[in-house]
Amino acid sequence: MCWVMAVIKSVTRCYSTENMNYDDVDLTMLRYITEPNKAINGWCFAFGVYLSSPEFMAQQFKIVRKVFHKETGRILRHFIVSYSPQDNMEAERAFRIAYNIALYYAGSYQIVLAVHQDTKNVHTHFIMNTVSYIDGRKFSEGPVEFAK
Repeated sequence: MCWVMAVIKSVTRCYSTENMNYDDVDLTMLRYITEPNKAINGWCFAFGVYLSSPEFMAQQFKIVRKVFHKETGRILRHFIVSYSPQDNMEAERAFRIAYNIALYYAGSYQIVLAVHQDTKNVHTHFIMNTVSYIDGRKFSEGPVEFAK
């Protein structure tokens, strides 16, 4: 049996309207994770949004928040799953794992993932809209739920 030891990191930077310009938050983060020099070979996927351009994805995130009147506060969650170089993780396998992680949230929240190979360790970034496209409920899971 081959064991893989991934590190899951919730980015603590608060992507909120208090810290950043509302018009820039989504676009900045979506541009970063889908950057072709980082997310090479097309290892990107989106749930609840059309994966075309960061501009269009950001617009779709904003539409959901606007419809439910939730355009303030924390508007994004950013987390990373990173693998040790000793894991010899291939991008395709990292993508399959990331896809299943994203499915956990995709029933209610828009989420975009991108596998990066720009460092010595393969890692996946996830950007998630904190407002549910189903019922407008704000994502509020804490560390316990995140660990689950």
